[in-house]
Amino acid sequence: MRRPRAYVPPDHWSGVAPGERIPLAKAVHHYLCRVLRLRTGADAILFDGAGREADVRLVAGEGVPLGAEIIGLRTR
Repeated sequence: MRRPRAYVPPDHWSGVAPGERIPLAKAVHHYLCRVLRLRTGADAILFDGAGREADVRLVAGEGVPLGAEIIGLRTR
């Protein structure tokens, strides 16, 4: 099964590194959690449209996935 992918604008990528957590924008959160019905702990891929991708795991904020923990980064 393919991992879900979601776009995150390039300005949200400054200083991200594996192990760090980044907040999800409201639209990204809606897409991943409401449209795709992913839950806390689910894996996904975030991309910036300029060749950068991050493998992430959704992390909780009071039971609701509000952020993503960076597992790995790559540039295409």
